This record gives sequence, structure tokens and C-alpha cells, in this order.
Amino acid sequence: MAYNTEELYQMALKIIKEREVRTIEGVVALMPCDKTTFYKHFPIDSNELNTIKRELNKKKVEGKERLIRMMGSITHGSPAERIFLYKLWADKEEKEAIYDTSIKAKIETPRHEITLNLIKDDEQNLIQEKKESEEKNGNNNTKTY
Repeated sequence: MAYNTEELYQMALKIIKEREVRTIEGVVALMPCDKTTFYKHFPIDSNELNTIKRELNKKKVEGKERLIRMMGSITHGSPAERIFLYKLWADKEEKEAIYDTSIKAKIETPRHEITLNLIKDDEQNLIQEKKESEEKNGNNNTKTY
């Protein structure tokens, strides 16, 4: 089936305006075309796709603002319900802050290079001291026959 790009574009904007969608996938799910067709009409760097993304972001911000107002109101919803709703609206950075995954992702395994180098240095010092001691003792313990 052939789709008109302008009609698909207007349909996507209407869906964003009228429905509670927050992602491109949500928009595509409500359109008569599949994801492949959608991206054929709206390539990644196209102005139309950028406008659709911008409208989705505006919708997210509006939703977050409503949620923040609701969270400020003690009478509206339980704390668990408000946290759940915030998690639904959260972007990647906010989810990392909520779940504290950014800290866990940055932990590196400890490196023991310094310890190994110290052990090597100690071994070399002991060998050197032993040589010096043998040379010193060897010179003093010379026997003449």
C-alpha cells in the first residue's frame, strides 16, 4: 500500500497531540504503517522526524510537569503510585538516578599492578642484598693454604 508522506506526518502529529504516547514506537503502533515504512518516509536525519521527536519531548515535559504538580499535592495518589508514574515518564538519565545504575556502571575491578611491582622490587632488593653480602663475606673469609 502506498502512503503519502505528508498524510503520515500529520497523522503522527495528531496521535502525539491526542494520545498519551512518549516514544516513536508508540506513535508507529497507532499508525496504519509498520516501523520500516515509517522510517522510509521519515529517515533518521529528516526534518519531519526531528519535529516528531521534538513534539514527543514536549509531551514528556508536559506529563512530567503534571506529575510534579500531582506529587506536590498530598491528597492526590499514594507515594508508590506517584513514584511509579515518575518512572514511566523518566528518561535515561533520570532512570539511572532513580535506580542508581550510573554508580554501579562506573565501578572498575581493582588493579594489583602496584602490589606486583612492589613484590618485584622487594625480590630484586633481596637478591641484590644477598649478592652484596656474599661478596662482602667472600672477601673476608678468604683462606690461604
